[in-house]
Amino acid sequence: MNLLFSILFSFLLAAPEVLSFDSISHDFGSQPKTVESLEHEFTFTNVSGRSVSISYAVATCSCTRLSWTTGPIQPGGKGSVKAIYIRELGVSTFEKFISVFVDGQTKPFVLRIAGSFFETDKSLADDFPATLSMLGFASSPIKAGEAYRGELASDSFWVANLSDKSISLSFKSLSESLKVVPEYQYLDPHSRTRFYYEISVDTLSWGKRVYEAVPLVDDKPLDPVSFSLTAIENYAGMPRAEVNAGPFPKVLDSECSFGKVKSGKSAHASFQLKNFSRTAPLEIRAVFSDPDGVTAEYPASIPPRETATVSVTIPPAALSKGSNTIQLSIISNSPLMQIIQVYINGKVE
Repeated sequence: MNLLFSILFSFLLAAPEVLSFDSISHDFGSQPKTVESLEHEFTFTNVSGRSVSISYAVATCSCTRLSWTTGPIQPGGKGSVKAIYIRELGVSTFEKFISVFVDGQTKPFVLRIAGSFFETDKSLADDFPATLSMLGFASSPIKAGEAYRGELASDSFWVANLSDKSISLSFKSLSESLKVVPEYQYLDPHSRTRFYYEISVDTLSWGKRVYEAVPLVDDKPLDPVSFSLTAIENYAGMPRAEVNAGPFPKVLDSECSFGKVKSGKSAHASFQLKNFSRTAPLEIRAVFSDPDGVTAEYPASIPPRETATVSVTIPPAALSKGSNTIQLSIISNSPLMQIIQVYINGKVE
């Protein structure tokens, strides 16, 4: 792992020196869409002077299945955490985080998996479809994943030079909470380089945050690029008994669809959300979508054992001709399932 990346990433992923992971981040790269699942095993060594064990591990999405070494791990002993990512419908890129809790430790180790899917063999331009002048990005906005409110989020992104000439690239006029550092700012024709970023996440609200930076190509400014981040709560210090006693949300509908609509018309869909907890109310803190512009009506709180309807309106600007899949994200106060993702399908005629 690049030293600078390791330093930046450590702000978010710092944990007590109990386990030493061989790697805390794994990128599967571009995979064909025929792949149904991807698997990676994170290995670690017990570097403490005592026996330790993993109490549990949880991912930010139910699409990621986890298993880990059970039982005590002696000093110097090795173990692993295995992550199996199940490809989500309509998703072309993904980034998921895994929190690994060790008995006796309040702060988890956070692991990351990421990747993308393609239809056929791709050129450099196909790998970087979001273009800005001669620059290519994997997505627009740049997806910064999930991060805890009040903490630092850090990662990296790739930028491609799609032109036939060499360029220098840097960023200025950054949002107050954003820092961007280049791995190498000079790009040959048809090449790529990596930039590292760090975002200081405030505690004002939950859900989607957008940050901006202006690219400078040979000292000439281009239009701003944006970074999209989902701010969530850090429940790492919560006792396991309180986690289990918290609200537990589940979408009851196996499929959500707006059916068929005419081009230029808004689409409407709804689904049932139930709080399976016997005692704790479920609070809905934020609802947002990809793409932007989708609105939702929902209760602020769902009592224990109760079910509520979430009604969704999708404007014409968020729809395209043919089949559509809209991703809706719900941020709740559930330590067990803080982020609920619902995919709404339909067709525009």
